[in-house]
Amino acid sequence: MWPGLVPDCHPWQGAVGDCGDTPAADFAVRLSGSTLAAARCRIRRAAEKKIKTLRAVGSRQAATVAVRLKKASWEVQGSLRRAELDSMKRLVERHLDSPQLSVDFICARSGWSRATVYRLFETEGGLARYIRRRHLLTALRELLSGQHAHRRILDLAVSHQFSSEAAFNRAFRRTFGLPPGKVRDLAARSRSAAS
Repeated sequence: MWPGLVPDCHPWQGAVGDCGDTPAADFAVRLSGSTLAAARCRIRRAAEKKIKTLRAVGSRQAATVAVRLKKASWEVQGSLRRAELDSMKRLVERHLDSPQLSVDFICARSGWSRATVYRLFETEGGLARYIRRRHLLTALRELLSGQHAHRRILDLAVSHQFSSEAAFNRAFRRTFGLPPGKVRDLAARSRSAAS
């Protein structure tokens, strides 16, 4: 895209974490955010200008075209919003293990305002809920894989940014319907039965 400035991947291409944890990747997220915001503003301004021109003509057909144009503008803005959210999710994924992960951290890395970050994550139930869900899913994956069978639940809870084992157990049970110890036991039994 811009040789020497950003990595070969683009923030809305590929799988989560494909850019790696580099300052260049964070720059790419920041750059894409400002580029997407500018594109959204240009599209909105062009649609509004076209609508004003068509309304000035005053014909019924012109009004119909204006309504269709505005609807198309909203659809484009919706797809830009999804691209922004995907870009933001990749940023969260890259820094999920960081204890510094917060809205301020994300704003500093992406260049977006707090209001924009919160607005982007409204569909996910909020930023904090999204981050917590990602931590819980990662913990579930670790429990099911058996690679971390030697780790205590407390160690797992602390590594996933929970303040205590009890808080982790409550959140895990609320999300998955079983406590983490039971999930680990069931996964171990399943693996031994398969052997």
